Amino acid sequence: QDCSIVSDLALCPRVSLCTEAFRSEIIYYEFDQGRSAETRNAISRVLDVGQYCNVDNIRVVGHTDTSGSAAYNLALSKRRAKDASDELVRQGMNSAIISSEGMGETQPRIQTGDGVREQENRRTEVLLQLSEVR
Repeated sequence: QDCSIVSDLALCPRVSLCTEAFRSEIIYYEFDQGRSAETRNAISRVLDVGQYCNVDNIRVVGHTDTSGSAAYNLALSKRRAKDASDELVRQGMNSAIISSEGMGETQPRIQTGDGVREQENRRTEVLLQLSEVR
């Protein structure tokens, strides 16, 4: 069973969960928003694995679509990454293991032309690196 896609972690063998090197979650944002209503739940889902495995580090990367200037989008992507990072800390993660960065419009999930609003590109990716069973 692929435990990286199972929503109820209790159904996965603990050893199986922790042998996967990473667990990730994607948070989507409304147009021109630096915060998302789904951040709290998304972070809770990705941190559920912490009941069973050690979380060695967390990488948080914010992204935007191509609507707006590159400079504006870089700043917006950093706000999105901060939104997720702040929630990780609020839910008990040590800020020392969290790295956060904004990529602006440089790494779209869906390629578009300049100035295009694309929901799939307005996101923050949260990637946990895992190790041994607790």
